[in-house]
Amino acid sequence: MSWGVMKTELQGIRAFAALSRYHSVTAAAKALNQPKSTISRRLAQLETELGQALFIKQGSRLMLTRAGEVFSEYCERLLTMAEESQNALQSLKQSVSGEVTMIAPPSLIRGWLRAQCHQFLDVHPQVNIRLFTEARDEYFQNEPDIVLSIGEQDLPGTWRKKTLGYWQFGLYASPDYIEQHGAPTHPNHLSAHQWLPFECDSSNTIYLSNGQEHCMAMPPISRLTSDNLLLQIDSIASGYGIGLLPTWIADNYSQAHPGNIELCMSDWYSAARPVVCYFAAGVLPLRVQTLIKALNDNAPKEWLAPRSVNKSTDSDHEKYKHMRLPPTSMTLNGVS
Repeated sequence: MSWGVMKTELQGIRAFAALSRYHSVTAAAKALNQPKSTISRRLAQLETELGQALFIKQGSRLMLTRAGEVFSEYCERLLTMAEESQNALQSLKQSVSGEVTMIAPPSLIRGWLRAQCHQFLDVHPQVNIRLFTEARDEYFQNEPDIVLSIGEQDLPGTWRKKTLGYWQFGLYASPDYIEQHGAPTHPNHLSAHQWLPFECDSSNTIYLSNGQEHCMAMPPISRLTSDNLLLQIDSIASGYGIGLLPTWIADNYSQAHPGNIELCMSDWYSAARPVVCYFAAGVLPLRVQTLIKALNDNAPKEWLAPRSVNKSTDSDHEKYKHMRLPPTSMTLNGVS
């Protein structure tokens, strides 16, 4: 059997798998990113080769026939074996090629992930990367190779994970805002200030710690809220209130725009959040393995441990790194 013929038959099996999952030519075509006519043609070819009708139409849904149910039992195994054989052949060639689909929040892309993707593509010219910044349901229908998030996520399906590092959060405001409203020195003072949450959420509860004292504050939410980190930083710099920012992002912003924002209550931080890399269970294509390794190897050194607090010891840092405060919607959470 030639590779061309085998590839055509695998495409028919993939079309069958999508149809049996979504019960619709339209949904299957969308999941495979192919025209509906292509899906219908491949199903017809497969049914001709097998000499059996695999689906029957019931209303607007395609349902498996008895023959389709029997074939479905072998379908996933055939696709898994095909993927494993392609991975084995790719490993023998010691080449990294093909497409990698990735989902990541916008807060990770600017200043880090964008550069990592460009560098990876330069080193591996046979790889294509499809990067999405929103965790829509349809993206998971196509089973992305990698999902990055700030904090643990409950993702559909079965995933393995690797922690790339930790984000520490600090309180920031603009010098003009502090001059006009005064600088808070304790979480209890935040109730007198406008709060700029990262997410548009009705809750405004903030949990902070200095390593010895743990406090909960409920400042009034600002009139301007957003789920966009860049807009949050701009709002803080423009004097609209105080907000939690990842310290490494705030430091990079301050280097590019000195004097626009400054750290408030430098001894106080929210709980560190893990930067998590999720990837599929089972054998990973070499291109995915290589990209995960590159992301892990090139994680900023500031992610390796939380930012130190004043007059604390190394043992205090390690203890605080693993401290678990109650979760708060005021910190960046998950895939946006």
